[in-house]
Amino acid sequence: MIILIQKCFFMKILYDYQAFLFQKYGGISRSFAELISHLPQTVAYSIALKESDNIYVKEYGFDKNVSRLSKTVDNFLLPIMFKGKGRIFDLCNKMFPCYPSSLNINRNYAIESIKKQDYDVFHPTFFDDYFLKYLGGKPFVLTIHDMITELYPQYFNANDFQVKNKFNLAKQAAAIVAVSQYTKDKIVDIFGIQQEKIFVIHHGYNNNIDFDLIRKERPIIPHKYFLYMGLRDSYKNFDLFIMEMAKILKEHSEYKLVCTGLPFTLEENKLIKSLNIGNQVIHYFASSHELNNLLVNAEAFIYPSLDEGFGMPILEAFAAGCPVLLNNKSCFPEVAGNAALYFNLDKHGSDFYQCISSFISYSSEQINSLQQLGYERLFLFSWEKSATQLANLYKEIC
Repeated sequence: MIILIQKCFFMKILYDYQAFLFQKYGGISRSFAELISHLPQTVAYSIALKESDNIYVKEYGFDKNVSRLSKTVDNFLLPIMFKGKGRIFDLCNKMFPCYPSSLNINRNYAIESIKKQDYDVFHPTFFDDYFLKYLGGKPFVLTIHDMITELYPQYFNANDFQVKNKFNLAKQAAAIVAVSQYTKDKIVDIFGIQQEKIFVIHHGYNNNIDFDLIRKERPIIPHKYFLYMGLRDSYKNFDLFIMEMAKILKEHSEYKLVCTGLPFTLEENKLIKSLNIGNQVIHYFASSHELNNLLVNAEAFIYPSLDEGFGMPILEAFAAGCPVLLNNKSCFPEVAGNAALYFNLDKHGSDFYQCISSFISYSSEQINSLQQLGYERLFLFSWEKSATQLANLYKEIC
């Protein structure tokens, strides 16, 4: 009898290749890797993946029988990029499914795995709808990380399959995972999906980094600085941020602004130069370890984005003991609570200057208090908790 009960609660989940193909690193593939690796023992999983350069595939031990990417748009036709190359590559993949591109190799393998029906729930890792006609009645769970493409359509290509497929997949999914209550609310408002179908499962944080050891290292930037991490285009609000930040930097010449991520664009360099802060703005393309060094030595991490689904860098900053200054938008208050300082920064107005100026005047006791609140807030988020919630959701729809 005990054995029979155990079997009833044993589930097989099939994930697909998408996030692990399209991202070499990044929040979506990382979150799936963390969740999958922390699933309880009552859940068996497989990932329909044959080729990937994603760093988490190896880090989390998903690389058995997985090869490096062989044929991508980079080495398609000629080993150089030219206008229209991406469109030709996409068309070739679509018209000739047997063409041995990394996309087709992964997709065909996923289709074979889906058609075998040896799973209880299918969980695609992004919004390509290739799988729908092969499910044979099996339920699938859809994760929606944010609704940014719907809230800011002007920044996205209308032909992007995320834009085209998300709503249709959301309607057909047995259940939807939203990574924040804010994201759930936007799914309901924009798509009209019933609330009962949407389950909020926050991201977690894997606190396996020895920040005390990192603090003993030499700081990468030997100055007092504020830290901006990640992408800087469109809804990330970087242009408004840098214009407001210029007022702070001019008034406090002892401070620098350090920006990670891709090199500054020509337009960004022009803007920085026009603001006369070129000698105070530093770009640094940082590895994961270097990011941790930058976090522990920063005066504060500033996140001016207009919209995010969750905001993983907030938890990373909390763990490093780095004070967090946030735009009072989207999911940020839900994630950071009272462990951050908030400003308002958008086209309608700003109190950014007042917020940063106030922070600069903080005493060491006030800084320590903010850091302690961050450490305490971090305990609310764990991948074990999130993976258990996901397993319970799978069980509910099996």
